[in-house]
Amino acid sequence: MSTITKVERRERSRELKPTQWQALAQAAYCGGDFAHLKREQFNDAGDTLFSFIMSELDEDCPDFSCAMGRLEAARDQIDGVITALLRKG
Repeated sequence: MSTITKVERRERSRELKPTQWQALAQAAYCGGDFAHLKREQFNDAGDTLFSFIMSELDEDCPDFSCAMGRLEAARDQIDGVITALLRKG
């Protein structure tokens, strides 16, 4: 039986916690309906837009500028699709 050190326990706990940007997005998205989820549950939330946002705001998104850039780019891409649909509709 292996013994888990305090450092290993802390690392595992950190892996489960949302990043700063993910936590802010969780609180805002759908009125906070997904705010209780841990990171390993994001892809199983049943909402692909939520999962996408959490993926964009993962640990490789280190600061506010990165978070805003990624979400603004996604918004612009969605706006492009909406515009195309409106033209055809």
